[in-house]
Amino acid sequence: MAPSISVNTSLPIDAVIVEMTSQTLTNDTLDIVVRDLITAHHEGLYTETEVRNAVLALMWKQDIHVQAVNQYGVPASEREEIIGQVTFDMARLFKAEDGSGFDLSRALDHSTCAFVRARARNTAMSKMRDARRAEARDGTPTDTTSIAFSAAAAYEVDMFASTVEIDRQYQAVEDFSTIAQNVRGLSRVRVGAQHAYDMYGVALAVRPFATTERDAVYALISADTGLAYRSLRAFYTIVVDSESPSGPAIPDSVLRLWDDMDVQMLETLLDVNPAFAHAIAVDAVGPWARPSQRNIQRFRAHLASLRKGDLEWRSLTAALTAAFIDHEFQAVSDFVTVTEEKREALRKGHTISRSRFENLLGRVAAYRDHPLGTTSIEVHRALLAHAAENLGSVELTRFAGQCADQVA
Repeated sequence: MAPSISVNTSLPIDAVIVEMTSQTLTNDTLDIVVRDLITAHHEGLYTETEVRNAVLALMWKQDIHVQAVNQYGVPASEREEIIGQVTFDMARLFKAEDGSGFDLSRALDHSTCAFVRARARNTAMSKMRDARRAEARDGTPTDTTSIAFSAAAAYEVDMFASTVEIDRQYQAVEDFSTIAQNVRGLSRVRVGAQHAYDMYGVALAVRPFATTERDAVYALISADTGLAYRSLRAFYTIVVDSESPSGPAIPDSVLRLWDDMDVQMLETLLDVNPAFAHAIAVDAVGPWARPSQRNIQRFRAHLASLRKGDLEWRSLTAALTAAFIDHEFQAVSDFVTVTEEKREALRKGHTISRSRFENLLGRVAAYRDHPLGTTSIEVHRALLAHAAENLGSVELTRFAGQCADQVA
């Protein structure tokens, strides 16, 4: 459900900025505020300049420019300068009213936060690359152990590939060829995604936290296997060219899959088989491979052990485990052979179980002594952490950090 917030457009724009920046806004809420401001501009309540300045102030409040720099471990001696350069680029982007800057009309239908995050990250990367080149040209030693050096170095094309890199790529192909022979269904697609991570060094796509959005995106890319690649290309156009992509509109929920990828990663995926973009997208939004019954039992026992001897807690965690498994994982394992009638019955039970998850989170949060947390969010975060350690799920382990950040 979209967050509920409204901008009091009867106030002067400065008062609106003060009111909005005094609150803690999620990205979804911030996008709504931006759209309200742009709509108010179209209605003649605020000038274009006022709205652009207001949106810029709201974005700065989110510290997007600082996060972009910190993401790459920029050395402390350079951090302030790089942040300043990213800040300058953001200001130029939002203040330009000659068509070269941020397109206000596009923000009515697309996520401003996603656009700004990607733009800020890539500006930071570009500045780091420029700094590294300058250091090399001037003979200034470069700290090759820093994360920033490694990230910026990805933009450089070596004249000769190192034997280590050749070995890594060869091993990635060998691993892919071996594993792919032994899996099927969704698991086979995920092997393709893992191959892309290993072979090309690209990031995970962003896994939507809300199951409704996740299911909707999964349905879209399953029905149209070329959609993931087209959305990747459209996202690249938005980030690099600051333009609206041509062709049929692509839902924001699909574009958001690529939020965590820098320009180099986007370009890499655009240059290889489109099936890799599809596999990476499926890896993010598809249901995870169902754990073995033994691992599920171990996870259930682990949760029950948090209050030993408490039969009520044991019963509650049994229900919570079942709902959590169905909330995050497939209804039926790819490796289980059942009739279509049985498979359909399992899917229906899976849907019912998923619908109970939110209620069970609340009940566990209210349980005496709060073994897993005092709020539904805390309980969900704790579940993901415990599951990553006890369920033996490759997918959950891979996305654990991303999921924890979303729940936080």
